[in-house]
Amino acid sequence: RKASGWLKEKSTEDLDIIRGSSKRYEFDKVVNMAEQMRGKGFHYDFQLDSRGRVYPMVNYFEPTGSDLSKGLLLFNDGAPFSDKVIYSLAIHTANCMGEDKLSMDDRYLYVLGHMEEILEASKDLVNSEWLKQFKGEKKTKFQLMAAILEWKKYDEEGEDYVCHLPIGLDATNSGLQILSAMVRDVVGAQETNVVNHPDKEIGDAYMVIANSVLDGGFNYKGYEDLSKKMWRKLCKRPTMSYYYDAGRGCIQEQTFEDRRDHGNDFVSQMSFDDATYIGTAIYDGVESAFPKQTQAKEALKEGVKLAIKNNEGKALVTWKTSTGFTAFQNYAKVEKHTVKCSFAGKRHELTYQLHTDKARMTDHDKGISANFVHSQDASLLTSTIANLHKKGINDFMMIHDQFSVNAEEVDVLLETFKETFKEIFEVDQLGNTLKSFGLSNPIVYGELDLEEVLEAKYIIS
Repeated sequence: RKASGWLKEKSTEDLDIIRGSSKRYEFDKVVNMAEQMRGKGFHYDFQLDSRGRVYPMVNYFEPTGSDLSKGLLLFNDGAPFSDKVIYSLAIHTANCMGEDKLSMDDRYLYVLGHMEEILEASKDLVNSEWLKQFKGEKKTKFQLMAAILEWKKYDEEGEDYVCHLPIGLDATNSGLQILSAMVRDVVGAQETNVVNHPDKEIGDAYMVIANSVLDGGFNYKGYEDLSKKMWRKLCKRPTMSYYYDAGRGCIQEQTFEDRRDHGNDFVSQMSFDDATYIGTAIYDGVESAFPKQTQAKEALKEGVKLAIKNNEGKALVTWKTSTGFTAFQNYAKVEKHTVKCSFAGKRHELTYQLHTDKARMTDHDKGISANFVHSQDASLLTSTIANLHKKGINDFMMIHDQFSVNAEEVDVLLETFKETFKEIFEVDQLGNTLKSFGLSNPIVYGELDLEEVLEAKYIIS
């Protein structure tokens, strides 16, 4: 991939075959495991990584897995019919249809307005012409099918209906949300829905960045004429990656790799040279759109350098999260050694690697922003789950910044998440960590009042 000209000249047909084979293998594994567990109640064991993030100790058929895996999972205990259950099911269905930027009530009405098509599609999911329009929504295709089957079940059973489908609420760019709260940036908090937006129903950081690119005078081969919605799609993944310290080259490659996933024929024909130009523009747009968050990212990089220097160059760097968990990163140098020996009358050289305790500075520099933010979303997730349990909620699925509960409990989830978010980030998590690294007075904070978080309608939605 790094060879000169490879991405410009190499046909992607071979790569498509490899990707297709991998997807087919994953598909078969998920289906086979699901068949074994059909009709049984079970739970997942989880383990923590170095940031405190939780991962199931099972591959493929699990709640952090593929869209297919998530679409096949149901809660063992369901929620009996109520108006709240039907409302929550409609919200979830609209989200799976890609309409997650509508207000909650509008999502509900949107789904009711398409109920005829939904029930018709439920008769033959594979061949439904109506369903084919969602082929570009690659993340939720099977989850949408699962939601459609729930509507079929409700249509058949009426008030006897019990909903076992996990209903998910997803954060609006969790990394940018967390950074905005930690640096008390009002604009970032509004655009990521940490607090209610004063001028519109739902903030949209990705659209802010798309506008930053276009308003900066972008003009290239007609790409400037793409719809705002398409530009939002182009900016989404690079925005998330930027705050995890992805460089220009990484964002250029992401732009090229994702070109076929946006459901636009013109974009899908993008060359790597095109992606290089567009990716650079997006990178610059993200950098300028939310400067306080960029400042925080750079402060973390300065902090980790200082921590390693003060620790005589040793690789292990640690910090505490709000749960008391000791998060760490440990990028150590590896030395290569050889041993000369003889065997069966012949001389040989054996090579082995020796792991040292000396830091690989480049990796520490590139990793600290992502690892620190992930440690914060991990403490937010685990604290939210613990607080839900205190309120009697025991059925949940979670994926880092996305939570699913029974349809009857969505309101409780939202309120609990907001309470937990405020409780964690009203403490100066960023400043305390930077001071523990040895960096003093590193951040200029904004004017955000975290009390407003408790009124937020779309912090997860």
